[in-house]
Amino acid sequence: MAVIEALYELGVALGYSAQREHTVGQSAAVDLSWTAADSNDVPLFIFEVESTASTGLANNAMKVYGSPMSDLPRPLFFFHLVLKGSKANERIRNAHIAWGQHNYRVYRFGDKDDRSALALDILRQHRRVSRFLQPAALAAALNNAVWGGRSTVKDALKLAEKLRFDAPYLHDYANMARNDISYLDLFVSRLRYLDELPADADRKHLSQEGYGGGPGEYIPGLFEVGLRIYAGDIPDSEGPFAFERWATGPRFGPRVIDAAFGLDRDYDWYVIGVAPIDYALTAALLTAHPASRDWVLQDFSSLLARERSSGLPPRYRLPGSVWLAHLLCATRVNGSSPARTELAINSLYADLQAHVVEGGGIPENLLTEPPGASGDIHEKPYWWDDPNNVSLPVLEDLLAKATTHLLGVSAGAMRADPATLCLTSLVRYDIYESPTQELLKVIYDQ
Repeated sequence: MAVIEALYELGVALGYSAQREHTVGQSAAVDLSWTAADSNDVPLFIFEVESTASTGLANNAMKVYGSPMSDLPRPLFFFHLVLKGSKANERIRNAHIAWGQHNYRVYRFGDKDDRSALALDILRQHRRVSRFLQPAALAAALNNAVWGGRSTVKDALKLAEKLRFDAPYLHDYANMARNDISYLDLFVSRLRYLDELPADADRKHLSQEGYGGGPGEYIPGLFEVGLRIYAGDIPDSEGPFAFERWATGPRFGPRVIDAAFGLDRDYDWYVIGVAPIDYALTAALLTAHPASRDWVLQDFSSLLARERSSGLPPRYRLPGSVWLAHLLCATRVNGSSPARTELAINSLYADLQAHVVEGGGIPENLLTEPPGASGDIHEKPYWWDDPNNVSLPVLEDLLAKATTHLLGVSAGAMRADPATLCLTSLVRYDIYESPTQELLKVIYDQ
């Protein structure tokens, strides 16, 4: 029966040993039980499923609650399901009256509201047993027609947060949203909750919060703020302030992403090799949010200027320079409000041309295949000694060169929208390992 299978899968997702037709006590058998372990015959939760509200309803409740405690210890909760039955059914009402004080409830599973209530009640009862939860596993178990699909999933996960389950919400929500963007609201809502959490708040329920060892464990702020703006959680007009508040938070230098080299080798690598790709993805994400996009472009440009002032060898600035050059080209093609951004584009692009001149030119192939996520300040990148160096073309020529080259490039691993790519970049390293011309195609296709 589909209902019993759905309950079985939910029990497994919550970490129980689920058993069909489980004999409990001396002789009683129940349709399904959840126990703490395979070796434990005492069920924590019992489920009985009735086709209709027949006399079997009372009999099945009686076999559990009418047995001596020595024969059958009482379950933590007895969920009794009736597939067909009206709200006014007398047998259902009588069962509630008889056993309702014994952690017992009848659910008319054919009714959408009762079906959703069952899922939420199960979660409440589970919280009595454990404070831990796997959101993705719970979502997978509830995301089917038996439970009502996506709406039930969202209701259950919102309740899980309210009940303060200790769970990897950010990691699982990001994974869920990158596979189904309709779950982005859960991810964004969690970010807002964490952002607004008082500094002195109890955080015992946050021990698993993070990105499961993915790239987002290091510096996730560009993507996190960008996705909140993209989803409408932060208005575009407030985007620059939100970015700036994040950028001046806890950090190595004056800013989270800064030219503070020599303090930490991983940080040096991030700023030189990874940050340009993070800026590129975030700018592509915010094409329809010009104020926020402009902050990203300006901050990227300011980072390069600080790298110059810090004494970073000019050739280390080339990866960031070519990525920002393409972002400015794409903004010229796709940007809204060109009158407001035109002067900034020309000025920023001129700065990039100066960076390239200081670096002795840029290997020509990097113009259409920018450097990937590399940048160990203690090692020369593969293109460092390339003798085939050229200047950065004027903006219109780079735009023409890029669009012509990209006509023959397939999206490959980047066959996704920027929101999905930003989410993926928080939990997986795929994006940083993919050919950079694929990312370039995403930037120009927005």
